[in-house]
This record gives sequence, C-alpha cells and structure tokens, in this order.
Amino acid sequence: MKPVIKLLVNRHNNKYSYTGASDENLLKNIELFDKLSLRFSNRILFIKDVIGSNEICCWSFYGHGKRIAEVCCTAIVYATDRKNTKVCTISNNLLLE
Repeated sequence: MKPVIKLLVNRHNNKYSYTGASDENLLKNIELFDKLSLRFSNRILFIKDVIGSNEICCWSFYGHGKRIAEVCCTAIVYATDRKNTKVCTISNNLLLE
C-alpha cells in the first residue's frame, strides 16, 4: 500500500478577507502539490480535494492506512479594524512540525 498525500483546497470557504500574500501562497501550495505528484507518483498516491472541504488549505499525510500528520496552511489574523485570513505555504508550516 502506497503512502498518501492529500491536499484540501477550498478558496471559497472563507468568512474574512485574505491578507496580501494569501492568494500567492495558496497558488504556491497547489504548485508544490502538482510538482510533487509528477515527481513521486510512482511511490506516493496524491489526492487533491477541491470539492468537499471545510478547510481553505490543508495537507494530510497517510501511511499504513492511518493519518500520520495534518498541516493546515491558514490562520485568522486579527487587525485593529477587522479579521483577515492568512494562507501560508506548507514549507513554513513543515518547519514548525
């Protein structure tokens, strides 16, 4: 059984406006997923979920039929006048994990 990497992407599931770099970072996550899937598709099963996600951007990693890790790329940023949604790239979050 191959390990699985799943990317949940749902840009429309947002209550607040995005920070300035969020669109670019969301695209970077999608591009990274696409590059990894092209390079490692013979060893890893890649799944991109763009339909039924409550998350805006979230990576899940599975091995031996169980979820091993999950890295969400979004956070709510509190500004003085409103809340914003910040999207990070997965590389920033993986360093923290």
